[in-house]
Amino acid sequence: MPLAQQKSFNFPYLQYDNYWLSLFSPAGNFAANVSEELLGLGYYKGNGGQWTAKTTKKWADLWARTYDILQKAQLTDAMEVVIATDSDLQMSASGERKKAVAIQAIAENLWLGEALSEDRVMSYFQPIMGENKKIFGFESFVRARALDGSIIGGDKIIRASKALNIEHMIDRHLQVQTIQTFAGSDCAGFLFVNFFPGFIHRPSVYLEGLSEAAKMFGIVPKHLVLEFTRCETSRDMKHLKSVCDYARTQGYSIALDDITTVESAKKLVGEI
Repeated sequence: MPLAQQKSFNFPYLQYDNYWLSLFSPAGNFAANVSEELLGLGYYKGNGGQWTAKTTKKWADLWARTYDILQKAQLTDAMEVVIATDSDLQMSASGERKKAVAIQAIAENLWLGEALSEDRVMSYFQPIMGENKKIFGFESFVRARALDGSIIGGDKIIRASKALNIEHMIDRHLQVQTIQTFAGSDCAGFLFVNFFPGFIHRPSVYLEGLSEAAKMFGIVPKHLVLEFTRCETSRDMKHLKSVCDYARTQGYSIALDDITTVESAKKLVGEI
């Protein structure tokens, strides 16, 4: 079930028409053969010693060829890179520098930013059966559709979001998306939404979008179940309890996933 139309996801590395790549060599200069290859790609040497090239929104294409040159010269470990836009080019010399391998990780996972920007991330619902074998709710999970039509699984989406450092952003974005999709579907009953208490520093701020979406699309708060996995219980229990307490004040329910025994479930429920 595809996501309903909504506000586009603005991803920092894709939202501008032009980008500039600046390379900073710790040695100050490149070998003659490397300099020649960079010149061939459109780079020029700036006053600060950095090598800079202008590219488009598809900057990853230029970067792939640049990274290949750096790899052959065995410069990827030490090289620092700045990705700048037209508006902040003059700040590139003092901008945030990242290692070449970090830029490579971003480039390799840009597919997720593109999928989000182009509404190719979809929300699916899996029915949850009760003891009477009747459906009492649905658990949401997310998949992405590749350009070739194939479906990308949740594990790969999670890994990409970590590489792009957009875990918080995508988590909140997809929670709202899930509610919107659920409201427009034929599904009924409880909606189980996965969330990560470890992300939440201020529950009222973090869950604000969730609350607004529920109100906007007519989802009764008590029908929203915030589900977290057992791995979250090994973290700060005091923090986890504060998140759960706030969620309850908003009328949400809490569900525990991956709990294997009744005893462990009772113990955890008593703590939160």
